[in-house]
Amino acid sequence: MKIKNFKQFESTDWNSENEFVHDLEDITLELKDEGMLVDIRLNRSTRTDNHSVAKPSEYEIRINKPGKPGFINVVTAYTDRTSLIEWSEIKDTVIRLTEYCYENGWSVRFWADGTEFLTGCKKEEDFTLGDGITQFSFRMLITRL
Repeated sequence: MKIKNFKQFESTDWNSENEFVHDLEDITLELKDEGMLVDIRLNRSTRTDNHSVAKPSEYEIRINKPGKPGFINVVTAYTDRTSLIEWSEIKDTVIRLTEYCYENGWSVRFWADGTEFLTGCKKEEDFTLGDGITQFSFRMLITRL
């Protein structure tokens, strides 16, 4: 009988990942205080790295208003304007999140109502959208650089 050699799992610094998520939650606290729904999710990679467990590959932040599901019902969207998010309501927090992510080796992509936008925004001066722009949902996808 041949004994198999098992490789030791690569150590992952889960504390730094937990601190990263905790910092994201701290940055979004202001939105939560204003009554917005903020959901931070960890999406795990299905790939493994050198016989180790799957590592965190991306985080997703969804911002909605209460009563608004994560998807848009076009029929009710035009009659219920209370769930609209104005860019001015989330702009400062999104800029802080973006700058924090890039400083810590993560990249960010943005979606409003399912359409990707704000491509290439990394610093405050890159966000040149008008404050009156509205959307029903806002999503950020944060991935390792």
